[in-house]
Amino acid sequence: MAPVREEEFFALAEAVGEGDAAKALQLFGDELRRKANASAVALPFLGGVASALRKALADSARYAGSGERELGYNEYQAKLFPALEEELSAKKQKVPHPFAAWLGYKRSRRRPRAFWRRALVRCAEVDFELKDGADPRLSVERLLLEVCAR
Repeated sequence: MAPVREEEFFALAEAVGEGDAAKALQLFGDELRRKANASAVALPFLGGVASALRKALADSARYAGSGERELGYNEYQAKLFPALEEELSAKKQKVPHPFAAWLGYKRSRRRPRAFWRRALVRCAEVDFELKDGADPRLSVERLLLEVCAR
């Protein structure tokens, strides 16, 4: 089973973060066509969804006190990015490009933290369902519709 390619992983993360169900479903369909085995696709794909949701949840917690008004890119780069850079550097984690970090900041503000938490819990539930014999295609498609719902 080949892993999800890097560009597909980023596209999936963007679709989930933006709530773009059509794009997320298309990416899942593309994987199904390429591998022709829903069971071999579902768990790695679910891992990509869960990763995107974990990042959104972490960003939501990180930027919780950043004010009511959403900052533009230059203002974000001046006011919030230095703290992110310091935090990640102290943890010896990779510091993202400021623009990518700003996109994460914007996405995290679109929904309450409770939404991201519930969506991540749903991933765990779907993981259990899949390992318990649920239909992989139906389970992942349902999850995508739930986490991308507006």
